[in-house]
Amino acid sequence: MNQNQSTAASLAATRVLALALLADGRLSADERAALRARHGLMRRLGIAPETLDREVQSCSGRLLSACDPDWEGPCLPEAGTLHGLLAGIGDRDSRHRLFRLCADVAEADGELSEGEFRLLAAALEQWGIHRRMLAFADTGRSLACRSP
Repeated sequence: MNQNQSTAASLAATRVLALALLADGRLSADERAALRARHGLMRRLGIAPETLDREVQSCSGRLLSACDPDWEGPCLPEAGTLHGLLAGIGDRDSRHRLFRLCADVAEADGELSEGEFRLLAAALEQWGIHRRMLAFADTGRSLACRSP
């Protein structure tokens, strides 16, 4: 992968993670703590904390301006835009790492909102992540299993 492709993939990963942080409508302390605990994984994906902070601010403004102010559901980009963002994560390993990171963030507050679920489901479908990557509720394991 050349430098331009690497930079584009890092920016796409940063944007997807920003969506995961905002998908439930709020940015909680638990989500921030989950990110700090996974700093190494963020670094492997090329996500710089300061770039993520800028992208969260930019993304929240775009999402708020695009959503119906009277609607109380999740505020995610339209399907075509989301598909394009997810398409920016090209290789299988990066997709699996980013999915694990987004799932960890989504689970950090102890609940999975509709917006978080829709984002994760879109990633699973588009990226073709195998079902066994997911744990079932009765196993007591995380949504994003650590083993492939």
